[in-house]
Amino acid sequence: MDTEGHPVVGATVIISGTTTGVSTDTEGRYNISAPVNGKFLVSCLGYDDVVVDIAKRSVVDITLTESTAALDEVTVVAYGTKRKQDLVGSVSSVKKDIISNAQTASISSALEGSVAGLQIISSSGQPGDDASIVIRGTGSMSASNSALIVVDGVPYNGSISDINPSDIESISVSKDAVSNSLYGSRAAGGVVMITTKSGKGGKFNVQFTGTWGMSQRAYKDYDMATDPGEFYRLTWYGMRNTYWAAGNSLEDSAAGASANLLDELGNYNAFIIPDGEYLVTPDGALNANARLRYDDTFADAMFKSSFRQEYNVSASGGNDKTNYYMSIGYLDNDSYIVGSSYNRLTARVNVDSQVKKWLRVGTNIGYAKTTKLGVNDSNGKASNPFEVARSWAPIFPVHAYDAEGNVKLDSAGNPIYDAGTGQTDGTSERPVATNQNVVANLNEDIRKSEHNN
Repeated sequence: MDTEGHPVVGATVIISGTTTGVSTDTEGRYNISAPVNGKFLVSCLGYDDVVVDIAKRSVVDITLTESTAALDEVTVVAYGTKRKQDLVGSVSSVKKDIISNAQTASISSALEGSVAGLQIISSSGQPGDDASIVIRGTGSMSASNSALIVVDGVPYNGSISDINPSDIESISVSKDAVSNSLYGSRAAGGVVMITTKSGKGGKFNVQFTGTWGMSQRAYKDYDMATDPGEFYRLTWYGMRNTYWAAGNSLEDSAAGASANLLDELGNYNAFIIPDGEYLVTPDGALNANARLRYDDTFADAMFKSSFRQEYNVSASGGNDKTNYYMSIGYLDNDSYIVGSSYNRLTARVNVDSQVKKWLRVGTNIGYAKTTKLGVNDSNGKASNPFEVARSWAPIFPVHAYDAEGNVKLDSAGNPIYDAGTGQTDGTSERPVATNQNVVANLNEDIRKSEHNN
C-alpha cells in the first residue's frame, strides 16, 4: 500500500538475491514462497524502492513512498512518454509551477524566458491576444514559422489563450524532428506539447485559488520634458541657436525666437499671458505673468493602474479503475491602457477509465468563453499610445479648451477632443498628426469580440 493506505497495483516483489518475484494484484496483494530469514526487494514506478526483512512472518505488509525524483525523469513526447535518460532529441520541459505562478492571461506569455531558443512574438500586447511561438528562429520565408500546439496528444487549432494555465500539468517543447515526425509538415516549426491535469487514485480532493493584483507599467520611460514651461524654454533655445547659426546676432536671434515661438508650435499655448507679451522673454525665461491654462497630457490620459482578479476551483479523485479531474476558472484582466481588457471563463473535464485489462478509455473536454475589449488595429504612429506618450510635447492637450482654460463641451455636454485642427481657441494646426486623437480612439472606438471555444 502507499502512505495513505491505498493499494499499489503492479508493484514488483522479488526475493532478494534471486530472480523469483511476483506483482501485486488490483487490491495490492501478492503471494510468494520465500525463506523465513530472507528479504523482499519491492519496486514500482513512481515509488521509492524498499527492502523488507521477512523475519519469519507469514504476512508481510509493505508501505511504498511516492518518489518525485522518478516522476521528474518522465518526459511527454509526441508518441507517449519516455524516461529522460532514454530520450533522443532536443526537448525542454516547463514545470507547472512556472506557468501557474506567472500570473499572465496567456500561456505564451508565461513561456517567455523559460525555454532556451524559444521566442514569443506579440504584435499588439493586448491582454489575451495570442502571440506567435517561434522555436530557433525563422525557418521559412513563405510557410508559417510558428510552433504546432498539441494538447493531450491532439493538435490544437484554437486560441492558446483559451487554455487555463491552472489546468496545465506540464509543457514540453520539442525543438527538432524526432517528436515532430508524428505530425508531419505541420510541425516544421517545432512542437509545444501541453499536458493537462488528470485525476489520481485516492480520496476526493477539492482545491480553490483566488488571486488579486494591480497592473501597471513596470518600467518608466527615460527622463523627458513633461513640464510645459520647460518645453517652451527648450524650444526657444533651439530656435534662438538656429537663427544665430544662420548669421544673425545673438540679440536678434533671441528676439526672433520669442516672437515666433508659438507660431512654430501651431499657436498651442498652455499658458494664459497678458496681451502683447511674449511667453518666453528674450532672456530665455518663462513670462513671470504666465498662468497655466491647461494641464491635460496624453501620457496621463492613456495609462492607469488596473485591477486583476482570477479564481479557480478544481475537484479530482479516482479509484483503481477510474480517475477524474474537473475545473472551473474565471479571469478578469483589465489592462493598464484605457479601453483594453480581457475576460475569460473556462471549464475542463478529464476522465480516464480502465474498462478492461486491454482497454483504457478517456475523454478530455475543455470549454472557454472569452471577451476582449480593445481598439482597432492601426499601423499609424499617432494610433500607438506608447509612441504618442514618448514623442508628443506636453503642450498638446487631449481636449479642446477656450481662451480662459475651460474644457469645451458638445451639445450633449461631453468634452470635445482636440484633433489638432483648431478645436482649442487660438490654435491653428498641431505640428504632428492633425485630425487625430489617440485618447479619443481608446475611449470611443472600442472593438468588442466574444468567442466560444
